[in-house]
Amino acid sequence: MTKLQTKKYFEGYLINMARAQHLKRELEFYIAAAPSIKKEIAECIKRSNAIEGVIISHSDICEREIMLRKYVYGQTIERIAEELCYSERQIQRILGSAVEKISVKIK
Repeated sequence: MTKLQTKKYFEGYLINMARAQHLKRELEFYIAAAPSIKKEIAECIKRSNAIEGVIISHSDICEREIMLRKYVYGQTIERIAEELCYSERQIQRILGSAVEKISVKIK
């Protein structure tokens, strides 16, 4: 190592110690917040499961499949249409119809 490289190496000590202290404070914050974060995670999962349950309980198989692909798996209309051999417009119609039917049940 050159003299300059050695100096830079040693200067890294304070930088690393400051970073370690910063990370330690962040970790303490997250440990303190962990119970509320865990509660929020559980609520998100519960709401997602409820949404999936509504979709799965839908009686129309085709509509159910399209809703699952769109809302649970996050597929695009284009991909759904391609995989199911429908036009994009037809997928939009089916999806719209399904959402309308379900919205009446959810109210």
